[in-house]
Amino acid sequence: MNRRRIAALVTCVWLATNPAGRDGWGQEPPVEDTEAAWREVYLNEAQSLQLFAVQGEDKHPLTFHAKPVMRWVSFNGFNGDVFVWLNAGRPEVVGNIVGFPAQGLRADQRYTLAELHGLSTSSIEAAPVGDGQNWKTRSGIVPLEIPKAPAPGETERERKRQAREVARDFTGWLSHYGEKWKLRMLDKPLYEYGPASSEVLGGALFAFVAFRTDPELLLLVEARKSVDAPQWVYLPVRFSQQDLWLKHREVQVWESLIEPAGTVTPKADDSQYRVYDNKLQTLPSK
Repeated sequence: MNRRRIAALVTCVWLATNPAGRDGWGQEPPVEDTEAAWREVYLNEAQSLQLFAVQGEDKHPLTFHAKPVMRWVSFNGFNGDVFVWLNAGRPEVVGNIVGFPAQGLRADQRYTLAELHGLSTSSIEAAPVGDGQNWKTRSGIVPLEIPKAPAPGETERERKRQAREVARDFTGWLSHYGEKWKLRMLDKPLYEYGPASSEVLGGALFAFVAFRTDPELLLLVEARKSVDAPQWVYLPVRFSQQDLWLKHREVQVWESLIEPAGTVTPKADDSQYRVYDNKLQTLPSK
């Protein structure tokens, strides 16, 4: 059985035995991190990924931000860390390193997988990892204009405040037992940044979570210069094995659906989203 299917099956078992309440997806995890050794494994996995922004013949290495922008936990031993890869301070790729147990593994073992999503207006390319897996997007992402958003402020401080206000106009939704269930948006951005180029004035990355604090959908909001005037734009980010929808002021503006039941593959041919195969990990001996 494909190892990636193990993650899907474990998730299905959890969904069947741990139904979530319609009005809440679980409580915040304890602040104390009791899995420091596994967090080190996640960091090493993320650091091993060499990512590049590609424009024509020019290939520019992205800078790995070594501190995770989010640490999350779910049920049945699932948890993970979210990282970003930067270009001049702007996140060009966001990655989720997921860890989970499975039947037959020892207490010091679990599977990990890497989910990556492009945020760049350039193509993204990853150097092949040890087992030959790689990733290359066909093109960059075109940011979407946020309807009826205010003009970006004159100062970085004002734009940071606006980013949070603009993001609150969005709601994320996930398919759960055939119904659309509202995701919970975390108030604090995972990552904020200021001017990064002649076009980018700054932005912030937000998370919509379920099953305690598992990020299912991310949202980048960004102030960019345009031909007419600066404007706010957004980029939705899939981090889920379920159908997803995004609404802005109650109007659906985006969806990302998966193939028929039993698969975890997005229905649309989306080269911006990459899930690496599961990897069996064993903690180093003390």
